[in-house]
Amino acid sequence: MTSENSVIEGGAVLVYGFKTVGEINLPFGTLKLVMNEQKEVAGTISMTKLLGMPEKVELLFMNKIDMNGSTGYSTIKTPAIGYDYLHGEIPNITTTEVFIELKPGMKEGRIVVEGYIDLPLYLIKEEINFSDEVEA
Repeated sequence: MTSENSVIEGGAVLVYGFKTVGEINLPFGTLKLVMNEQKEVAGTISMTKLLGMPEKVELLFMNKIDMNGSTGYSTIKTPAIGYDYLHGEIPNITTTEVFIELKPGMKEGRIVVEGYIDLPLYLIKEEINFSDEVEA
């Protein structure tokens, strides 16, 4: 990453995790963000709940990332579409609102998926950081 409060130059693919601390049956999952230097972002959210019958939720979104140069925080507020299903049932198509806030450095933050979760995020891995690529 280029600096504590700037979008990743050239783009990046970042994978975050989230889980309910202290509870093994409550929501957990991953957030994958693909960002470019035009501050466009596409993402996937995959989450599972294990209360009673397992429930799986998969969501997709595309929007802009808002970089606050004075605080270093980055936010994404966007509609998302996907599906949710309980084990053994027909999946339901769903739409919801997603709010993601990343702290300076983009290593941790918070994810809110309306109707589903409000949890802390932590960076699992930086799959690709195009600013680190060597130019020929």
